[in-house]
Amino acid sequence: MHTYIALLRAVNVGSTWIKMAELGELFSTHGFQDVATYIQSGNVVFSSRDSHARCIETIASFLEKRLTTPVCIILKNAKDMAMVVSENPFLEDSTIDPTKLHVTFLKEKPTKNVVRMMDAIKAGEDRFHVSGSVVYLHCPDGYGRTKLSNSAIERALRVQATTRNWKTVVTLLDMAQG
Repeated sequence: MHTYIALLRAVNVGSTWIKMAELGELFSTHGFQDVATYIQSGNVVFSSRDSHARCIETIASFLEKRLTTPVCIILKNAKDMAMVVSENPFLEDSTIDPTKLHVTFLKEKPTKNVVRMMDAIKAGEDRFHVSGSVVYLHCPDGYGRTKLSNSAIERALRVQATTRNWKTVVTLLDMAQG
């Protein structure tokens, strides 16, 4: 049995609305076990014997039937999420307020040439670090004011992405390790 964390892009913004109880029920009725959702932004922790690819295929199928627009699905297993948490380079600086940290999860790992495009974003005091298929963010003035928005990162890296604040990332890991 594998424990997975589904991070759904653009759920409960714009016209793509679903209550988390209904989302959890959809996962359960499609064979996933130990389903738990976290806050209203499309985070689902679940268990399955299926492969990573098969889980994404199943989730995409039932979400396509339920929602009016396609949803980017980024799936991490508990081990992957533990690495994301442990490898955050901004945690090495004890002066950084963890409430100003975020992680942008990428659908796929960008090429090194494309990663250089991130440098073109005029981010001011905000900082980023690309590592594999995640972008760590430190936004001292808050994520709502950053030029390193999810959309800007998607444009620069040419890959779909979804961003979570640090508290959410840590909570999802705790739920997965539960």
